[in-house]
Amino acid sequence: MGPTNSFSGYCAGRARVETEELLGLFERVASADAYRRLLLEGLCFAYWVARRLFELLILFGRSNRAKELEVLVLRHELQVLRRPVGRPRLRSADRVLLTARGVHLLDLTRRSLHIRG
Repeated sequence: MGPTNSFSGYCAGRARVETEELLGLFERVASADAYRRLLLEGLCFAYWVARRLFELLILFGRSNRAKELEVLVLRHELQVLRRPVGRPRLRSADRVLLTARGVHLLDLTRRSLHIRG
């Protein structure tokens, strides 16, 4: 049955209005969430593009020898990762090779960035 007196009618009407206000609030929050998510994705994409551009600039600044050395290091890492074991196990020769190449790359990086250490 419907409300019989004015107070209960007022309460039922007020509950309907509050429900509509809450639904409107939820819609605004949902649209704000969507806006924030879109903004965050846009920022992530912009960050990704900026990183790739900086990497490209750095790549153009490197000598051919440094590029070839990096390719050799990456190929060796792939060989290590392709070994049929659960977890890649570095042999002593692998450690020596990677350390020597890493030190050389570090020296090249320091020289290209003019860092003295």
